[in-house]
Amino acid sequence: LFVQKVAYPGTVADNEKWALSMIESIFQKQKNVTEQFDYKRHIIANIVSDDVTATLISLVNSMWDNTRSTAYTTVLDILEHAKGNSINLPKFMTNDQSRDLFKARAIHLASSPRQREADTGARMISILCATISNDLKQYIFLEYISGLCEKRLSMMESALGLLQDKSKDSNQLFRNELPLAHGLIQALRLMVERWDFKEIPDSITLYRSMIKNCFRAIEISLIVVADIKDNSDELRSNELKLSIARAKQAKNIPINVNTGAIGANATFASLKTVNEDEKKSRLLKQRIVMGTWLLIKEACATLSTIISSSPRQDIDLISAAGDLLITTLTSLKHQGAAFAAHKALQQLCILCYSTTSFDIMQLPSIWADKFLYEISSAETVRDSTLRRSTGYGLGFLSILRSEQVSPKFLFPKVISCIIKLSLPAESVMKRQTSASSLSSDDIFIFHRKYPSITGLFVPEEGYEERTRIHALNILRLIILDAPLAGDTRDFIGDCIISSLIGYKDSLWTIRNSSTMCFAAIMLRVVDADKNADTTLVGSNERRTRHAATAKELFRSYPSLAVVLLALIEEENATSGYQQVLHPTLFPLLLMLARLQPLCSQKVQPDNDGTLDRFVDPIIKCLGHVHHKVRLVASRTLAILCSSDSEIRDGSSRGAIIDKCIKRLSYFAKTKQISHNLDHGILLALKFLLRFAPQPQNYLQGHVYEAVIYYATWSRFTLASHPLCTAVALEIWFIASFQAQQPSYIACHKQPHMTLPMVCVKLINIISMLSTKSSEGDVSGFAYLARVASEITCKNAFYHIFAPECSSEERAKYVGIAENCFIDPNHDVMLHSVKAFKKGLYDALEKLNHEKNHTSLRNVDLLSSVGKLALRSLYTILNRGATACHPPTLRRLSRIALEVLYGIKSMNSQQIKCGFDAPKMSEDARSGDTLMTDSPTVLFDSLLRTKMHKQTGNAISITEVSDLSLNQLWDMSMQLLCIGGREAVDQNIQGEYMSGGTVLTGNALELTSFVLMEVCTAADNEALQLTRHVKVFVQLVEDSTHPLSSWKVRHSAALAILNSGLMRIPHIESSIEVSGAKLYIKLLELLQDNDEDVRRAAGRALSNSFAPMVSMLTLQDASLNVPMEMQTLDMFNMILNQLATRSKNLINQMNNLLTEFEYTASNPKLESILNLNTERKIFEEEDPNPYEESLIITQSLVVMITKFPFEYSQNNESLTIHIGDIYSTYETVMRQMIDMFHKTEKCPDIAHNFTLDGNIFPALHGLILSVAVGLLFGVEDERIVNLADDILSMDAIYLHPCIKTALNMVTKVKKFDHDSQQQILQSCFHVERTK
Repeated sequence: LFVQKVAYPGTVADNEKWALSMIESIFQKQKNVTEQFDYKRHIIANIVSDDVTATLISLVNSMWDNTRSTAYTTVLDILEHAKGNSINLPKFMTNDQSRDLFKARAIHLASSPRQREADTGARMISILCATISNDLKQYIFLEYISGLCEKRLSMMESALGLLQDKSKDSNQLFRNELPLAHGLIQALRLMVERWDFKEIPDSITLYRSMIKNCFRAIEISLIVVADIKDNSDELRSNELKLSIARAKQAKNIPINVNTGAIGANATFASLKTVNEDEKKSRLLKQRIVMGTWLLIKEACATLSTIISSSPRQDIDLISAAGDLLITTLTSLKHQGAAFAAHKALQQLCILCYSTTSFDIMQLPSIWADKFLYEISSAETVRDSTLRRSTGYGLGFLSILRSEQVSPKFLFPKVISCIIKLSLPAESVMKRQTSASSLSSDDIFIFHRKYPSITGLFVPEEGYEERTRIHALNILRLIILDAPLAGDTRDFIGDCIISSLIGYKDSLWTIRNSSTMCFAAIMLRVVDADKNADTTLVGSNERRTRHAATAKELFRSYPSLAVVLLALIEEENATSGYQQVLHPTLFPLLLMLARLQPLCSQKVQPDNDGTLDRFVDPIIKCLGHVHHKVRLVASRTLAILCSSDSEIRDGSSRGAIIDKCIKRLSYFAKTKQISHNLDHGILLALKFLLRFAPQPQNYLQGHVYEAVIYYATWSRFTLASHPLCTAVALEIWFIASFQAQQPSYIACHKQPHMTLPMVCVKLINIISMLSTKSSEGDVSGFAYLARVASEITCKNAFYHIFAPECSSEERAKYVGIAENCFIDPNHDVMLHSVKAFKKGLYDALEKLNHEKNHTSLRNVDLLSSVGKLALRSLYTILNRGATACHPPTLRRLSRIALEVLYGIKSMNSQQIKCGFDAPKMSEDARSGDTLMTDSPTVLFDSLLRTKMHKQTGNAISITEVSDLSLNQLWDMSMQLLCIGGREAVDQNIQGEYMSGGTVLTGNALELTSFVLMEVCTAADNEALQLTRHVKVFVQLVEDSTHPLSSWKVRHSAALAILNSGLMRIPHIESSIEVSGAKLYIKLLELLQDNDEDVRRAAGRALSNSFAPMVSMLTLQDASLNVPMEMQTLDMFNMILNQLATRSKNLINQMNNLLTEFEYTASNPKLESILNLNTERKIFEEEDPNPYEESLIITQSLVVMITKFPFEYSQNNESLTIHIGDIYSTYETVMRQMIDMFHKTEKCPDIAHNFTLDGNIFPALHGLILSVAVGLLFGVEDERIVNLADDILSMDAIYLHPCIKTALNMVTKVKKFDHDSQQQILQSCFHVERTK
């Protein structure tokens, strides 16, 4: 199970994870070996066997970080247990030649610029150390790797031109390539972490040597990936400064490069080269940049690990290490390496606090002072090399996190100093506090938490703008840091005030940093919902339940209420409505608007009057010129509303509404109308009513009169602003539509004029004005169109799906919705469709669960909605592509599809066959549930559906839409073109890699419905069935590319299911071939990286209900190929697939052979440098890491063995395809034999093709394909001889699956049923072979 099924080379991440957890569980359960339990020893011996250990080591080569780490730990545990209990280790770990080859390969990989390979090499070195018999020999091995690392660092210095070497070949020593040491340094860390060498005599000397090597590695890296000035005092020695100067004179070395794009693998990979010289030059530079930042990353981690594990703690070394890490953090230009330095410094700080030496315990405080000096001193402060002062912030986090004493001293000191540095100069602060009549001592509390601080503010002569920027950025990181959340809580009020003050600064960089700090406070203190907004949300909305309330906020930070109120009043006093936005107003109101409404609290605390003082100043903000200010101010009023009591005083809802309504220009009767003020007040009314438990109770008197006036666009005189009309409509809708039960309040002077009628009239006005560009471009015009159309379609939707709605009444509302859907105004069209679609899924789900869901009423209902969607699509598309709106078409086509699935479900229920409609979910993953019957009888179902049409028991897509099949097909093709697929009919062979958009997927599903109808039509030949099928198959092929959207691939799987092509009768061979292609495509989609795509493909293949395990579905599909699919064309197609799947194997073998040549001859370890410029550093990733190609190959092999042997007679395609397979097999086998001859005397797993994740799946599939050729009579003696030659090499190691497959090849006979069973048994992924 472990070696074959789940942990074979090239398996997927899920299998690797499960396999490792399984083997680890077995090992931990059985490792307590005693004499009474010999069976446990036997189990452990099997775990330590050659096959299991080789498999575990192959997992150390995995592309997944977690797999490599877990496999490495498991191997070490097993090896150490085996050594301790006298259990024999695998042969390849005890044979000297095998160990040497393993060591050479490990050092080669550790020298790679590719991080995954270097990580594998480092772990292989550590595994080799684990196989050594005693501690002293392990120490000698550690010493050897340390010496090798020291030599490699010297080579790096020479290659970078850092040494004073005057010889001619100094710069040509490594052909301008940089030898790399990061893998070797990582190996040192892994060994020091795993084993304790403190008891070895004189081990302190080795530890000091390794520490100095880490110092050296960091300093070498900083030359390339750090921003170090020529006159910098940060370096440890003058020699290094001279080295930098020499390096900058060297040629072709990118010293002090900008590494901003290091993490963007696609940036490097996508760059095209003009010639080989440019390609080589680019690879050389990438190698230098990658090698140096990986070196500093590993050196930092290793430095802290070695110092923590050292036999003796030396304060000088610890201090020097801390200083160097601080230099690294403050100058490094790569964020990933900065985090490594941050973790290393934190580990050193923890070490300092754990010692008994007072001097060492003081080091974190000294380092904190150094950081403060770095950002506050005019002599040292400079712009951060990383965004948001990340280096400084990470340094402070390292120090503050490590302080575990109570009460803490360092944290209050550091954060108080940083808050002080985040404020303006002393003179500015005094001026601002005096203007607001506030005392500085009352505003801030940080000076009380740390009384030793010198002064509240920074003196004028010591103020630096860059210091303030750093301080705000550091505060942001500290606030966001979860481990420090409890300590930070007391200082949040000061941080809020500091951020708001920063908004006033004239320097944009300070305003920017203040914004980021304020956003962090909002996230941590006010509301953790990053996507919270200020739109229509009710009191029962989940996103507001976990936010703090205003009373909680001001109770926690008492001075905050006074400051915020003063800032709001300052805005109202100094800023007129026609002036620019006051800098602090919007963030201040936004923070209040994100709080939880007071009225939603279950327990109402006492009202101390603090919040009442905010009401009038915020009402004054409702007339601000900026829309966002009006929006957040109006929502803030709803937040501050304390109750719904009938006594209208203080901050009750009624009192606030009364204060707002009086300020409307409708009641003020002034000549100058303020549309901004009207809009702001109406917004406030909207939010106040939205949060009210019974909003209709407030819509009376002056409120009712004003709302009706503005909602009717000033009684259709168009005098008010469109935004005011839109908001008034929303208020009317809120008060009228309770619990999804509309009871529309009519106009008092026109009782017949209800809200829906007003909206329809407004939409007509909008459509008329849209044709006139001057009127159509008015501010707020689009929002009014949105609100009116949404209300209209919500009302129409409610009545269409209402149980008591008659057919005549439903037809009326369908007509209203259709007028909105096809309106020439895009805003009306889009938001009408969105509003209608929003409730469709639940409505269809409810219909499907009714006991009599196939009733005539439901049939009429779905037919009406289907016709509405399809006719609207047809009308819009006939206007021309330029007049179409893709977002509207996408939603409208989805509505049509969901209704068609519902109709198909009814048809299936009526005739007791077919399949049910998919579950209607908001994400439109159609086909996810409700499959009641087998989709494999789809075509029979369609035929029966056709037979029942005359009785009225089944409905077709043409009957629903009143459109012909040709019209529906053309409509689908138009949707495909608009979705991004060009010239579908004209050029179906063109390259199409993206798969298109979601609209493309919808169009493909719609095409499948049309094709299903064409297949069952009596005149399908006239309808060009063959041509349509050819187009459809090509569209499916294009849409299922791994890089396309999962939604498009999901639509393709559903389209295959809907089309019925896999079950079509034998009309002609081309359609049979198309069905076979779709069948194989579904096999591939069963291994898609999206779960919903896999499930959709599974339903198209499986007889079971909603299969959750695609592997079982794949086995069923392979073992039970439908009789209709067992045609000669299908046979030849599978052969072609098998030949195609092994084509790339020779190139993969050649690439791996090139890699092996560096170390297969067992060279001197010092000469293994991995200087290979042929391979890219950033290689292409697998677009679908979920796919196991071996399973598909085995499935195809199982399928083809089910075919009659007669298909091999006079089959030219068989000869051609098997000939290609044999040719590939012969080349590959001879390459393997040549490599095995080099290591014939020992079992070598380090240079083994059968353990490589890229080679094994294709190699095993190739051997199975060869066996298929032999079974069907294509004989070739060389094939069997090559297998015998490899099997005769007893000393070599072969993966057991490869060995079994080669044995099977030597025994296969043509047209033999026993041989057929042997092939099936070799397909270990497809179990049920009998």
